[in-house]
Amino acid sequence: MILGKWGRLTQDNIYDIAGKREILLEKLQQIYGINKQEANQQINAFAQSVQEIKHH
Repeated sequence: MILGKWGRLTQDNIYDIAGKREILLEKLQQIYGINKQEANQQINAFAQSVQEIKHH
């Protein structure tokens, strides 16, 4: 699911992230060239969508 959202992340990136929000934040900034605020917004939106799927 995460690769569908952020297709530029590699499998190695996913292993590095291993559920750690701060590492995901850094990877998104680095790979997509976005600032910390934008990366946080994307992560929050993604987390919200996952929660909605879990509760349906």
